[in-house]
Amino acid sequence: MQVVTLQNNMLSKWEFWLKNNTLYSLLAFTNSGQLDAYLSDRFFKGFAISGLKVSADLTESIYDIGAFAVKIPPPAQYIYQTRTEQIGNDTVRYNIYNYFSMDRTRKINYIVEYHDYPIGYTMIDRSLALQAISGILEKNPSLNVTSVEPLEKGDVIGTAITAQLDKSNLFAEVWVRGNRIYQVMQENLDKNNKEKDQAFFGSFRMIPFKNIDWKDFTLNNIQLKLPVTSLIKIKDVNTGEQPDSEGHIYAATDSNSSTALLLEIAQLPKYYRLAKSDSLYSEIHSGAKKQSEKLLRYDTLISDNVTAAIYTSMDSLTANYHKKIIWIRGNMSYGIDVIGTQEAIEQMNIERIIKSVRYSESPTNFDVYGSKAAMLFTDIYSPDTLVARQARNILAHNYSFSKDDLPLIYKTLAKKQSDDDQSAGLRRSLVYSLIKNHDERSVPVLKNILRDPTTTDLIKIAILPTVCEIDSTQLGWYLEELNRHRPDADYRAWQLLQPLRASQNYVALDLDKIIPLFSVANYRPTLLNIFLKIAADSTALQARKAMQAYLPSITQYLASDLSELDSGQETVASFNVYSIADYSRLLALYEQKDPLRRFQKQLLADRPTGYLRAITAAEFLALGIPLDQKLIDSIYAHISQRAVLMNALKEKKMEGLIPAKYKEQTEIGKIVVSGYLESEWDISLPQVDYLGELTEKNKLYLVYAYKTEGDEQTYLSIFIPDAKNGEWVYNFENCYSDLEPNTGNWKEKALKLIQEMHPEEKTSGQ
Repeated sequence: MQVVTLQNNMLSKWEFWLKNNTLYSLLAFTNSGQLDAYLSDRFFKGFAISGLKVSADLTESIYDIGAFAVKIPPPAQYIYQTRTEQIGNDTVRYNIYNYFSMDRTRKINYIVEYHDYPIGYTMIDRSLALQAISGILEKNPSLNVTSVEPLEKGDVIGTAITAQLDKSNLFAEVWVRGNRIYQVMQENLDKNNKEKDQAFFGSFRMIPFKNIDWKDFTLNNIQLKLPVTSLIKIKDVNTGEQPDSEGHIYAATDSNSSTALLLEIAQLPKYYRLAKSDSLYSEIHSGAKKQSEKLLRYDTLISDNVTAAIYTSMDSLTANYHKKIIWIRGNMSYGIDVIGTQEAIEQMNIERIIKSVRYSESPTNFDVYGSKAAMLFTDIYSPDTLVARQARNILAHNYSFSKDDLPLIYKTLAKKQSDDDQSAGLRRSLVYSLIKNHDERSVPVLKNILRDPTTTDLIKIAILPTVCEIDSTQLGWYLEELNRHRPDADYRAWQLLQPLRASQNYVALDLDKIIPLFSVANYRPTLLNIFLKIAADSTALQARKAMQAYLPSITQYLASDLSELDSGQETVASFNVYSIADYSRLLALYEQKDPLRRFQKQLLADRPTGYLRAITAAEFLALGIPLDQKLIDSIYAHISQRAVLMNALKEKKMEGLIPAKYKEQTEIGKIVVSGYLESEWDISLPQVDYLGELTEKNKLYLVYAYKTEGDEQTYLSIFIPDAKNGEWVYNFENCYSDLEPNTGNWKEKALKLIQEMHPEEKTSGQ
């Protein structure tokens, strides 16, 4: 502010400046008339106020527990707090360590705060964590975030944030180091002070972690020493599928360095087996390794006649280092995963941990490489239903056979079993096991079983494709035996006919042997689909031409299959609308208009599932066969049928046949919402209505209301349209609904859905 006064012949010119919470005044005066313009201007213009400076004698404060050092102008006050946060379904508590100082002269608050992830949790992605913190500040209505800039100090990354409050200005730097987050903050309580104290922020540095004392712990059946401040048991693992196996998981942490430890003790299942060529430790490590981890080093350490494997890796998403220690003793497996910064992990004495382990029990005599097949086969027929169910589950999903098991497998296959007529029968399962584990005897053994007239259809269905999987030259034999036996495949026809699906060239060469199989009703859907794929293959023109001669032999069953469809007696093995639609598509590929017209009424009938109707309509339109406009309008009026029709025409590159209004993004959204609910939630929507649009974070969202069958409640869904696409895009990642009734303002509900659709924008990076 500038003021000019005249008093007692004294002319005075004043300038007043307020900055850094300090009032500066400048005065030029004369009693001889006017001020010298040159001198006074030079005086006033030469005045400048410099930025904040830290006093030269300010000493650095070192906080060895928090592993940082900083120059805070006045002495800092220590404040300890706890906070809770929702992570998934759990409410977790963590500690906040806060160092606070207030410069009352300049009205500036200085804060350095840090917290570690709660015990049992670790950093997942440091970049997302920083984004989440910035997102929380941006959503705070009392803050106006004006800038967010990335920071980097060596291998530590951070974010610089500038924000304005109602009566103050805030500067913050957030740093992620291992499983720890530092927040360095300056708040200028004088709203006019917009200067960032660069000396304060520049003085902040991270120092080496303070070593922690080792403590003794007892975990289940072992005792050991660990360099941690706290340890808790997370959970016991004991599943009904493997009742003989149990596991115990513990979490520990070093509060000095934020290093986290996960410890697991597990009893191996009694059927557990590894092939001799495999590495047990490698298998366990691979199962626990994250995709973002890169293996850096592999070491071994022998202690107490046990060899431990040590895997050192680095996680690219967190910059954390991992040391995974794995060892086996009898039927027990042990694992320790140490997670933290490179400096903390490399300083940790892993050898001391392993050599400190003491066991309360003698090891069990358990051979991880020995065959468990004989015990498994016996247990399958155990009178104890729990044991029998566990054995069957292991056989179906987990057990790994080796060559040395083949003699026992052949011996078991040669003897009829009580469960031969069951889908999960032992012999049937053993037939399929030969696909990956076989020798020169496998095919002759299977063929011999097939020749036995008492062999059940279920086992025949397993043998026929398995022989082709083992030896691809057996297709001729397969086709002859398939025609001879024709086992009742029921809904397993796709398994039985898999060799034909995998060998389309062979199908085209042996049509005369395959066409007779169309007479088997439960083979027809699969065979028809195989033929359709061959006919639609632009690279198989010769095969397509060869098939045309057999088209009448294939389509002669259309009338009877339609009758079965309309009888309402269809089963899982019979023709449904999707299989009948293959008839429509196959006839259209060969431009067989007459059969399509002949069965037009049945093919275009309005059934509860409108797929057949929509597909057939697309084929009629593509071939130029006239359709009643009312029928076309009714298809477009039904969301799911409209989607099928439009997709079919798009695939044929005939989008021009689709009315323009149905290609608008607001209409495309109806299709996507309907498809999303059906695909993700198995919900069929009779109606979808467009409500309007919302823009959030420069992104457009379309909002829809829908009702489900037999429910008068209204629900909302949001859809992100693709403004750049001239046609339409189906991407369920661009659609979301929470299936909660909408009882209030649809815009408020839609905003809630947007937040739920992008949870990374509102979480704290856990």
